[in-house]
Amino acid sequence: MAPASAILFMSATSPRPHSRGIDYLIGGGESIALNLGTGLGTSVNEIVQAIELVSKKHVRIEYGPRREGDPPELVADNALAKATLSWEPRSNLTSIVESAWKWHTRSIPHAKGRA
Repeated sequence: MAPASAILFMSATSPRPHSRGIDYLIGGGESIALNLGTGLGTSVNEIVQAIELVSKKHVRIEYGPRREGDPPELVADNALAKATLSWEPRSNLTSIVESAWKWHTRSIPHAKGRA
């Protein structure tokens, strides 16, 4: 039996898929990496807008040239998580940022009220 900590999940979404991952491992499933993202592409500008909406703070942006080697688009594939865990994403960008902002402002005292 694989230890529950052997599976890697990367997400700011609901804990339900994490529980399903533990059940999967306890049931003898192979230790694998799964992406629990929405499967939808999100631009940096869309993320900044969501942060500003949730935090009610302005985010100062400095534009610069694209770095060498940066891909023009990068979207995580959540198909393996869907198939392995019988899971569908339930969060959207705003709810993900809200969850992260709440955690950040509760967990890091100097961060309260700062963007």
